[in-house]
Amino acid sequence: MHWSSSRARTRRRTQRVALTLLPLESLARSLRPGSAPAVVQRFDQVPGVELIDVDLPREPAAAPTSRTVQARLHPNFIRHYSQPSYQLRVAQIPNGRLALSGGVFTRRDELVLESLWDGPHFERDFARMRRLPSPRRLTGTGASIISLWGENYFHWMFNCLPRLAVLQASAITFDYLIVPENLRPFQTATLEKLGYSGDMLVPFTGQHIAIESLVWAAPLAPINEPSRFLLEWVRSNLRSRVEIPNRRLYVSRRGGTRRTVNEDEIYGRLEPLGYEFILPEEYSFDEQLEVFGQARVAVGPHGSNFVNGVFSDRLSVLECFQPEHVNWGVYSVLCAAGHDHWNILCESVGRRGPKRFSDMRVDWREVEASLMRIDAELASESDAERA
Repeated sequence: MHWSSSRARTRRRTQRVALTLLPLESLARSLRPGSAPAVVQRFDQVPGVELIDVDLPREPAAAPTSRTVQARLHPNFIRHYSQPSYQLRVAQIPNGRLALSGGVFTRRDELVLESLWDGPHFERDFARMRRLPSPRRLTGTGASIISLWGENYFHWMFNCLPRLAVLQASAITFDYLIVPENLRPFQTATLEKLGYSGDMLVPFTGQHIAIESLVWAAPLAPINEPSRFLLEWVRSNLRSRVEIPNRRLYVSRRGGTRRTVNEDEIYGRLEPLGYEFILPEEYSFDEQLEVFGQARVAVGPHGSNFVNGVFSDRLSVLECFQPEHVNWGVYSVLCAAGHDHWNILCESVGRRGPKRFSDMRVDWREVEASLMRIDAELASESDAERA
């Protein structure tokens, strides 16, 4: 889905306007001199900045729902999406600087809090920031899609790339795109699909660069809270064709953290039921899109391995969670894509480092009970379609 400048109905302005306050405002007020970088709350407070308001759909997706055959649903699966508290806009900053995980600094060495996701982002990367190295200086106009955790598949797909939708809708022009250094194959593949490659890409080491004219785009939706439009944009821009979903997948994390220690037993029981063993990192990006685009049911340990489930038109997912890491990011995007989500909490075993990285032992009886419920719903849907 591509949006023209007429659809975007952009409005350029440089004067200060009344704004809805960000949660970061209280953070800005609480900072003690010398305890952190000098900050400004909004781009409106930066002299010479040009602001472009962007009109794209921002309504949150329907509240996500997850089900379980266990006695209790974990609190992380009982939630609603919030309305974005920030303006959807693009800022063009003369002599702007980019540092660390995407923070924008002014020529007066002030960190613009609007360029961060939230208070925890500030605390994580900027509150105790040491003196930055001398910046690498670039001429021309560069647009940044650098974002927190951008090396991660999930955050790349739903936090970094959608900033391109905002840039496109603003109709702003730029000479190059600032991207993470040492792009991984999936990052290169997605950028190529969106028309960015070669000299158009300028790598950022994650330290400090100064740009003659820096372009910053607001995120399309709050972190881990994808809107329906965000999912539609990702699907329509990256998926080459719509597949008929009929495959059943076991999605492994073998080789990573939060592995299933009894995976051979679980898959041994799933294989006779028509499930295919999938280790996503063994597939190219296009191959993953094809496999997941054809998936109707997917089972496996929680993680970014499930992200490409959004490219199926109709999917039921059973995620197995290590109880110390019940993260709702993947669940959020699957539900926003209109899919059915089931979960089971498993036994934590084989701790390696922090508890959240521990492996898990999956109870086959709970997997079997979950799949019986899923299959019953699939059968009911098929009966309804034939009626």
